[in-house]
Amino acid sequence: MKFTFYFHAVGEEIAALAGEWAAELGASLVAERLFPGHEACLMDVNEAGRVIRDDTTVNRISLVPARVELKADSALDFAKKNPGSLFILLGRQHDSQLKETVVSGMADDAAVVRKWKNIRDRARRSMVKISRVENTVTGTSVEVKGHYCTHEVKRLADSGLLLVGGTEWTRYTL
Repeated sequence: MKFTFYFHAVGEEIAALAGEWAAELGASLVAERLFPGHEACLMDVNEAGRVIRDDTTVNRISLVPARVELKADSALDFAKKNPGSLFILLGRQHDSQLKETVVSGMADDAAVVRKWKNIRDRARRSMVKISRVENTVTGTSVEVKGHYCTHEVKRLADSGLLLVGGTEWTRYTL
């Protein structure tokens, strides 16, 4: 079963969420660099904020529920060697833009997916719903469901921070 959750948050908030979720799931935290080659290293919960803030080469934080296999040739290989993991693709802030963060996972165990959904639902209740998404190339804007941001990001967006998707041609508005 596939699981995804999209939201906007600043690095320290992502680190706090990752730490909470790892504790709740009994998972290890792994910092991953996806480019130019794959690299993974275990990370202490207390390091997460610093790693996300200071190491811009880290693209993904993984929550691995069992024994961690760090040796992997690619992100896909890492996922195969660490089944049942929850992956947080970091949305980074550059200049006046903040990219969305994507949380995803794949599990055959329905109980695992239920835990992920409970975590997501709790996170959503603490966030602000984003109402629209715009294609900046065509100007088309539509209502979006299931996309959120933290209160801090809302404050920053109200002050001019642009909330973008995985690519700059997708922009979210509150």
